[in-house]
Amino acid sequence: SSGLDVREFLFVVVDQLNYIAAKDLSRFRKHLRQSADGTGGGVGGSSGSASRLKAYEERAKHEEAQNAEKMQRSDPRTVLYGDIIQLRHLRTKRFLRIRAKSHASLQQTSRRVDIHTGSSSSWIRVNPFFGHKAQGVPVMLNEQVLLESVKLGNHWGLNWARRQTMAREEVLEVNCALHGRGFYIELYSRSIAQQAKVLSCPSPLRLVNVHFSGFVAASPSKSKSIAYLRRGPLGDKNKCAKDVWVIEPGLPNHGDRCLEWHTTPV
Repeated sequence: SSGLDVREFLFVVVDQLNYIAAKDLSRFRKHLRQSADGTGGGVGGSSGSASRLKAYEERAKHEEAQNAEKMQRSDPRTVLYGDIIQLRHLRTKRFLRIRAKSHASLQQTSRRVDIHTGSSSSWIRVNPFFGHKAQGVPVMLNEQVLLESVKLGNHWGLNWARRQTMAREEVLEVNCALHGRGFYIELYSRSIAQQAKVLSCPSPLRLVNVHFSGFVAASPSKSKSIAYLRRGPLGDKNKCAKDVWVIEPGLPNHGDRCLEWHTTPV
């Protein structure tokens, strides 16, 4: 009745993808531009530069194909504390990104969080919220976790903060802060049986902060790339596509793992 598309709130949990070749290609292109402007050192003759550029492009293309293959696999595997994941927005196919050099709109000491095509800034480590949980222990659904930035280092994790729009409408901004808040990974799927005990890729789910009754969400619009916390009742009547994420496969050595839980899927 609200007119909201539930796919706008769904995200997928993806294993760590590789961006080494893409980064090397970006650096070489930047070097070529600087050389053309006379602001950088030479990179050899034009023929040599063209061959090197072609080699970098081929490597980046191969890496992109490998990443796509990882995300298309559907073999179940367990997500453990300490694993590195990425959160892929189901509607836009882009990843949650933590911008280490950009401050958040509200909290100047926090870092901006948006959605992007994917880079090492999208790597997130799943750490336990409570001290009695150890690294290497399976992550259970509906269990409070810390989603910490790999690029910024320990203790920098996903967080939310209250802010107002230009229309003075109150919203909750999602950012990355030192000692960020804990979130709950909540399964969202109409296709998984009630008695299921294994979460397989690419099962959609939602990230819930129960203390403030909100879901991590992102808009499908490319002009609205900042993630935020959508407040509201946590029941079935408040489901929306903007806060749905999806688990997808990644690292090949995690092929025999699966995410298990002991509660009824939602």
